Amino acid sequence: MKHILNILCMLFAVWGLSAQQNNIVGYEYWLDNNYAAKTSQAVSPTKTFQWQTTISCDNLAAGIHTFSVRFKDTNGAWSPTVNQYFYKVEKTSVNSIVTYEYWIDNEARVMQTINPTAQYHFLQNIAVDELTRIIHRAHNL
Repeated sequence: MKHILNILCMLFAVWGLSAQQNNIVGYEYWLDNNYAAKTSQAVSPTKTFQWQTTISCDNLAAGIHTFSVRFKDTNGAWSPTVNQYFYKVEKTSVNSIVTYEYWIDNEARVMQTINPTAQYHFLQNIAVDELTRIIHRAHNL
């Protein structure tokens, strides 16, 4: 038993050393389980990869959809696929959102009101520096 544990420890040590030299070299993504229409992209080898892009959803019908992405390493291995659901709303010029409000936990008295500058595009940094390290809940109206 001790011999098997030693072998396993050595295997994990070798795996750990090889994993330290591994980099991300590419990714691919697709919508609605349509892998045949995937988009593949190579990237310069890097330990960490910050990905920011705009993906057109113009051809999608209103409703629930899935976004899937996975990353490739220098050994040619793919990460597990990450799937995220999203909801596409119908385009309309009536009843556009001009203001939204949010608060953290049960602190509605410190509600923040935001007037977005772009229709259907909400990016908002929320200050959380003063929150304690426990689970919190965000609310919106």
